[in-house]
Amino acid sequence: MPSKPDVFLSCAEASGDMHAAGLAKALIAKRHDLTIEAVGGPRLEAAGVPLVHDTVTRARFGVTSFLRAGEVWSMLRTLRRLWQASPPGLVVACDSWTMNKHVLALAREVGSETMYYVSPQVWASRPGRVEKLRQLATRVACILPFEEAWLRERGVDATYVGHPLFDDQPAVASRETSPSVDGPVRLALNFGSRLNTVKANLPGLVAAADQLRKSHDIAAVTTPTVAATHDLVTSLIPSWIEARRDAFDDVLGEADLCLTTSGTATLHTAAHGVPMVIVYRGSQFLWEIIGKRIVQTRTFGLVNLLHPSFANGTRVVDEHIPWSGDPAPIVASAERLMDDRDAFETVRRRLAEVVDPLRDGHAGQKAAAIALELLNRELA
Repeated sequence: MPSKPDVFLSCAEASGDMHAAGLAKALIAKRHDLTIEAVGGPRLEAAGVPLVHDTVTRARFGVTSFLRAGEVWSMLRTLRRLWQASPPGLVVACDSWTMNKHVLALAREVGSETMYYVSPQVWASRPGRVEKLRQLATRVACILPFEEAWLRERGVDATYVGHPLFDDQPAVASRETSPSVDGPVRLALNFGSRLNTVKANLPGLVAAADQLRKSHDIAAVTTPTVAATHDLVTSLIPSWIEARRDAFDDVLGEADLCLTTSGTATLHTAAHGVPMVIVYRGSQFLWEIIGKRIVQTRTFGLVNLLHPSFANGTRVVDEHIPWSGDPAPIVASAERLMDDRDAFETVRRRLAEVVDPLRDGHAGQKAAAIALELLNRELA
């Protein structure tokens, strides 16, 4: 009979893999005797967690996630077979609602305790999901300050633990110069951590960077990649862009300005004090007929959403979502920062106002404490 894991972790993309790995390390540090298994990716493997299935290296998002349906259902059949024989004490889902709602439903079916770490952003779109979240997760460890109250008001037992991005992210020293005054610009491009996001956004961002090279003194153009995207990115970018795998902090640590897709990467970029322009390729037609009806917020960039001025309708950085792929508006937004020192410094100051309150760290440790509380209750 297969051994029964104490804790099973489930994630489906690079950021979830990183956060789940941090949780695994915190759990092991607190309880050396724990047995942990997972579906995830290379970060979890590097943390010493055996993988039942690699769900990360081909991660997709949105409509094209249906292309992974066969893979996911095969994985769920494997988990059902394993868990019916030896159910985990606790199943922790990390981000990735589309897949993890099924994982948690299966965990409930076999009698395991359940927890969600990095809550799905039910406050942003399709708020009806919150009822399903309440049914599936005994506890929710959320990572954005306002989520705890929002979820608790809707019957979810939620606790704010801090943002795991900052668990190992040191405070970045403030820079004394800006590229608008002090020389050539080091430009970073972030195409995203999912294959279809890269395919949709890379051509337009590369075109925007090329136009900026022709109008401004650009010292270097660099892009960070992950295991799931590195081969694709290197096959698509021109020779004047350098791709660095698993080097987000190194790339952003050297950058003056970043053109980035939306998501956690915007907070990660802000942590380095780097002004940015946020994009996400999408259909304006679908946005008009569907998107406006299911999306509750009118901003997609976390750095905009989390800044106090957002309540007054002020955005910290420009965002172009949905974006048609036309480089012109991206170039215009970037040039406003590159050519105006005051604007550049204002953005950098406001980014600090977003990330500084999140820097207390220890999200993984706090989430691990919640997980162990649930596990101990299950084992009692």
